[in-house]
Amino acid sequence: MDLTNPDAYVRDDLVIPRGTLHVSRAKFLWRGACYERIVIENFGLAELATTVSISYEADFADVFEVRGRGGRGGGRRLEPAVEADGVLLAYEGLDGVLRRTRLAFSPRRPR
Repeated sequence: MDLTNPDAYVRDDLVIPRGTLHVSRAKFLWRGACYERIVIENFGLAELATTVSISYEADFADVFEVRGRGGRGGGRRLEPAVEADGVLLAYEGLDGVLRRTRLAFSPRRPR
């Protein structure tokens, strides 16, 4: 996926013209893991300081619910464990099985 920014204003001042920032995103599966690479490039003529945030979530949905055949639902999401280079999302199902998804970030998030 390839995207660029729209015109960005602060009050009435244009601070980032349309097309200045290019964002590319690629996903692939390899050795039992899903990898995602996000690259942000500045095509403007000047250095640009900005903040980037990424939201993520895991729903751990029951396969029967996903297929529209009902399902029991009702497990328990556990508090995310935030680490220096990622986060661990976990869910305990009604069957007592603990399911986890680990997101790893490179480079590490700034402190």
